[in-house]
Amino acid sequence: VVGVMPSLFRFLMYTVSFFIGWLLLKQGKRKLFLKIISSFTLAGVITTILFGFDDVLSNNISISSGQFRLSGQFEGHALAFAMYILVIFILFYKLSLKQYQKDKKIIKILISYILLIGLIYLLFLSGSRLLLFSIIIVVSLDKLLSSSSFLKTLGSSVLVFLIIFSTYNFVMYTDLAPRMKWLINDGIEKALLPRTLIATEALSSFDYNNSVFGIGLGGFDRHYFSITGRPGVAAHNNYLQFFVEGGIVGLLSLFIFNLIVTIKLFYYSIKTDDVIIRLGLLLFVGIDIISFLNNNYYFPFSQSIVWLVLGASFCIIHERNRTASTPHSNWTLV
Repeated sequence: VVGVMPSLFRFLMYTVSFFIGWLLLKQGKRKLFLKIISSFTLAGVITTILFGFDDVLSNNISISSGQFRLSGQFEGHALAFAMYILVIFILFYKLSLKQYQKDKKIIKILISYILLIGLIYLLFLSGSRLLLFSIIIVVSLDKLLSSSSFLKTLGSSVLVFLIIFSTYNFVMYTDLAPRMKWLINDGIEKALLPRTLIATEALSSFDYNNSVFGIGLGGFDRHYFSITGRPGVAAHNNYLQFFVEGGIVGLLSLFIFNLIVTIKLFYYSIKTDDVIIRLGLLLFVGIDIISFLNNNYYFPFSQSIVWLVLGASFCIIHERNRTASTPHSNWTLV
């Protein structure tokens, strides 16, 4: 029961968040939904910048898993901080920056870029390199879907690659940023080894009589403790956790769910060019697909935001399909 309740509570939160998003759009509260998300995003960006740079300036950076890791307002939990940064980065990038660019508000565009660069810097100091990769993929995906010119998209992608490649070489082959060099070099090794070890130990002692239905919800911590004697160790891999706790059924369910949601969001993002559906796609790809090694389901605050947007996205998809088959429906997206 001790292991089941926290997991059950988290998934219940995600379900409730999904239906809140769904009901807001179902009741025609699209503008209210966007206003709530935009206000939350702006507040999140400002507080994260303030807390993060306060820790940087005061050198309040703790050591976790053999690395210096910034945790900001999530004091003591750098990964929760990093996951939250990724969520508000995607929200701010898509809802605020894109709107300022559309309205050609130069000052706000400049401030937005400064804030986004600040978030990327804080994310780097959190030690979560996979989430930095998520940002690159998410921005590239949005550019690809938004561009009417393949050559322009290709050119932007090449430019981004050159900037990343140049920055990497600047850090690795000069002594002007020794801390970043350590984070990229030793940090990657220290980040990957624990994940590999956890997976190897968890699977080597797994009772494959439980391979169909697993050992039960919330059972990974208990299973790993019985092997190693180390309590409170997360799987650091969604697919590993779903297999151990849900067996082949759980693993296949997660894979099929991720596949269906990604395909639907991708298809309707192109078909409708709806900002909420696009936002749902970017959040789901960035958080649930790419960041599977960070156990995103363990972070209810960030994951609840993702599911809130997913609920709104799938309500729009559902109602568009319904109105397509019922031409005289009065339902509106406004």
